[in-house]
Amino acid sequence: MALDVPAGVRVWRFCSAPPEFQELFPVGRDEDWVAHVAEPELRVVAHSLLVWRPIHPVHSVVLVDGSVVYCGSPSGAMAFVSGLGAPVTGTLLSGEERRSVQRVRLECRVRYETHSKPVRAGEGRTIDMSSSGISFTTESGLEVSARITLFVAWPVPLEDDVPIELWAIGTLVWTKPTTAALRLENISFVTTGGWRQTRPFDVDSVQ
Repeated sequence: MALDVPAGVRVWRFCSAPPEFQELFPVGRDEDWVAHVAEPELRVVAHSLLVWRPIHPVHSVVLVDGSVVYCGSPSGAMAFVSGLGAPVTGTLLSGEERRSVQRVRLECRVRYETHSKPVRAGEGRTIDMSSSGISFTTESGLEVSARITLFVAWPVPLEDDVPIELWAIGTLVWTKPTTAALRLENISFVTTGGWRQTRPFDVDSVQ
C-alpha cells in the first residue's frame, strides 16, 4: 500500500481502532495495526497487507458487507524469527524489566541514532533479541536512558527476496563501552533498498 491511504481504506493502531474491530482480534496488542478495507479496494490493497505474513502475523476477518478487517502484529516477528537463532538464558534487561521472555542470540547488521541533540549515530550488530528488548554492539559508549532508534537488517526477506528493516524505538536500559541494551517501545518494518527506506505500509502515520 502506498503512503497515501486509498479511499475505502481506514487504518489504525490497534489501541485506537473501533472497539468492534478490536474484539475480532482478542490477542491484539497496542502496537499492532488494524486496517478496514472496503470490498472495491480489496483487489488493490489486500496484497500490500498480506505480503507481510513471512515477517509477522497478519490475520483477517470478512464482514457481512464483503469488506475485510486485517490485523497485523509486528511484535509477533520475534517469535517468527526465533527459529533462526540459539535460545539465550538469563535476562536481557534489569530492574522492573526483569521477566521471563524468550531471548534469541541472533547477529544482524544494525544502525542506530539517538533522539537527543546532537544526534549520535553509528553501526554495529545485534547480540540477542526478545519481544521486550534488543542488545547490540556500538561504536562508542552511549548514555543510559537515552532514547534511540535502531535500524536492524532483518534476516527474513519478503517475497522475491525484498530486504526488510526492523525500526525499533526505545530507551537504553544499560550500556557498556561498546555494547548497549534497548527496551522496546515501538517497532515497525519497512522495505529497504540498500539503506534507503520506503514505507509500503506506513504504521507511524495511521490513526
